Amino acid sequence: MLVGSSRVNITPDELCTVSGQMHPRMAKFVHDPIFCNTVVFKEGDKIFSLTSNDVVGLNDEMTPELKKILSEKYNVPEKCFVFHAIHTHDAPYTNKGIDVINQKFVDNWKKAIIQSIDMAMNNLEECDLYSGEGYVEYMGWNRRGRRSDGTVEMYWGAWEEGFVGTEGPRDGSVTVLFAKRKSDNSLKVIVPNFSTHPNTVESEYFISADMVGRTRQVLRSVWGEDVDIVYITGAAGNTAPSNLYSEEFTGHWRGEEGWNRSGIYLASEISKVICETCDPMIDNTLDVDEVNLKAPYLDFNKVLDPKKDRTFTEESFNAYKKEVENASKAGPQIVNVTVARVGDTAFCTSPGELYVEFGLDIKAESPANNTIICELSNGNVGYIPIYEATINGGYSATFPGSRLKEDTGYRITAESKRMLLKLFKD
Repeated sequence: MLVGSSRVNITPDELCTVSGQMHPRMAKFVHDPIFCNTVVFKEGDKIFSLTSNDVVGLNDEMTPELKKILSEKYNVPEKCFVFHAIHTHDAPYTNKGIDVINQKFVDNWKKAIIQSIDMAMNNLEECDLYSGEGYVEYMGWNRRGRRSDGTVEMYWGAWEEGFVGTEGPRDGSVTVLFAKRKSDNSLKVIVPNFSTHPNTVESEYFISADMVGRTRQVLRSVWGEDVDIVYITGAAGNTAPSNLYSEEFTGHWRGEEGWNRSGIYLASEISKVICETCDPMIDNTLDVDEVNLKAPYLDFNKVLDPKKDRTFTEESFNAYKKEVENASKAGPQIVNVTVARVGDTAFCTSPGELYVEFGLDIKAESPANNTIICELSNGNVGYIPIYEATINGGYSATFPGSRLKEDTGYRITAESKRMLLKLFKD
């Protein structure tokens, strides 16, 4: 199979506000640079292009625009291009929300994505593909703490009165796809996948790719500076680097220490998988399928209680409600679900922050040898919670964090499974 890869620096030239919290933050400096990173797989006349971006989420308008441009440029279907956001909380605003979009950044970013894909297409090389899976005991804990009365709140941990455990599971699996050049067996690109909010320094006043940036630094120190790394955040809508069972919220996984520790820890497991995976894939089948679901918004005839989610003030709650009510007048939200087969490995995308339970469900029934879940890809529709969470309440499970009907995640999961069976039917 032919494989191309690239990276393009998208760090803004000027300091600006950064996204990911309920209040604006002006960056004071660049902690570590942010990038868009692309891998392209080509077999015969088929391609699959995946671009991972160091932003909190995609801009709603840019995905269809870029797909159309690239489809016409390379004469392949639009479904062949996937754009992913790693979900760092320390990058410029890119979408509608509580702050103004940094339009200059978005315009430059769109150009960088096209440049990144062009570069990857221009350095296609015959490669052997490998994939494997590791596991980490730490990082990526479920961040929704259950109170003794059954209600749930984000980061309600053992340090709070009435904590009785987390609402759901975590996913400690670390899936890695990588390519080695046939010419000299050197490593060309690594595609790691892990299910956690990558937010060790999420509240800081600087620009950063967060733990993903540190993970890439460590991997390149081991495997070489020329190796491209296309990191994919998995189903992480309800997971984060905070162990609620610890008596201390920050523990060892937050702040500068957490940024460094998590990068070394995760990069070590990724490297272990690369070292232990010695046999290349035999089957180089490449195929892509997609479906565009019509997902209705939440029923606004129901009483939505701004006090059910304490993260938002009543004023901001009502502002979000008006915004979504206006959007719903145009009809249901289009939810793109793409599944790609790359040899014996599958990529399954969701345009929202998918709860970890859905990712575990898809992987449990996947016919692929390894399955990479890609949340926040080809769209940005908010959180996609399990039904139980919508009853328990708390941030990410209720409006305005979650805006689509409660069955959306189950429909995404069902369509992902259907397409997996179709692509791996042999």
